Amino acid sequence: MPKFQYSAKDAAGALVKETLDIDSEGGLVAAIRERGLYLIDYKRLDKEGTFSKDLFSGGKLGTKQLAVFCRQISAMLVSGVSLVKSIDILYQQSYDKKMKNMLQKLYESVQKGELLSEGLNKQTGVFPEIMISMIESGEASGTLDVVMQKLAAQFEADLKLRNKLISSVTYPAILVALCVGIVALLMVVVLPTFMDMFAGLEEDAVPMVTRILIGISEALSTYWYIALFIIIAVPAVLNAYFKTESGRLFWHGAKLQLPLFGPITSRVVAVRFCRTFSTLFSSGMAMLPALEIVGRVVSNQVVSDALAGVRDDIRKGVSLSQAVSQVSAFPPMIYSMISIGEESGTLDSVLESTARYFDDEVENAVQRMVTFIEPILLIFMGAVVGFVVLSIMLPMMSLMQSIE
Repeated sequence: MPKFQYSAKDAAGALVKETLDIDSEGGLVAAIRERGLYLIDYKRLDKEGTFSKDLFSGGKLGTKQLAVFCRQISAMLVSGVSLVKSIDILYQQSYDKKMKNMLQKLYESVQKGELLSEGLNKQTGVFPEIMISMIESGEASGTLDVVMQKLAAQFEADLKLRNKLISSVTYPAILVALCVGIVALLMVVVLPTFMDMFAGLEEDAVPMVTRILIGISEALSTYWYIALFIIIAVPAVLNAYFKTESGRLFWHGAKLQLPLFGPITSRVVAVRFCRTFSTLFSSGMAMLPALEIVGRVVSNQVVSDALAGVRDDIRKGVSLSQAVSQVSAFPPMIYSMISIGEESGTLDSVLESTARYFDDEVENAVQRMVTFIEPILLIFMGAVVGFVVLSIMLPMMSLMQSIE
């Protein structure tokens, strides 16, 4: 049987540290609540008594697949269908090979009498940690259907937020690609056809901008492979750098400080923090393990490191609102709302409301950014194309005048 070492506080605020043999994390939470204790932190011990590693998995299944899976399981459980039958029904109607393989393994595990969380945990890397932890809590409290509904709402909200961010950059990216394509076409295809004409003109008759443009065009035509190498190599080098710890810290910090993008990134992080922490906390998970999972879900290394400091402060007895106030990346409203939630005893519902508020803020900020960037990109594209066309037309006008 798994062994857990946990720390908790009683009603008088005294710290309790014990080791307990119990079947699951959900059972640990339920046992501590029965004793009237407030769970602060816990760690699972392996057979040798050392701390087992619990690595976060982003999950091989897509967010949409996870949302559909949770929503369908929840609907069937509410309707009175058994868990084994629910999984079998999903297996029969699934056409995705990866999903079908996952459901088959899950069906075999549950059919043997294992818990759903155990079956999910066996498929390493397929399901995110937040999902397994919440299902364990739901199984322990007998509210698996409710937990699956919360998980479905969580994944659907994450998917909606991601789609908003993707749609916000799609149109500007298309405009930039169109601008680059038009300029490349003019430089490599159109401009060389006029070079022979310009060669008959005296050097003083050819404007400086045209000579610069001709030089660039000749360089691109002659050394195109160098330009192609740069286009491929620079993103690859940057991507490799941003995967390092220092590069990730630099890039994630820059995203929080960039004009226009900084406020959006800050609100996106706030949404993920509030919604994920609310979902985990309302399912019965202890505050410190919940914060640890949230630190990996926010997808920003700067904020993750700051949340590690928050956990340290909470271990020292600092309240959550005071500890979170040290995270400069969060909008100030979060500290106030957490304080209200702590005082009223409704921290999970207050955080959920805050997540919905910042979700709307992200949408509004994205709309403002697109509205601001769109005319700038159009003006820039028109200026670049106009500059290239003007550079071609000026010497042509000089040539026509010399012919006359």
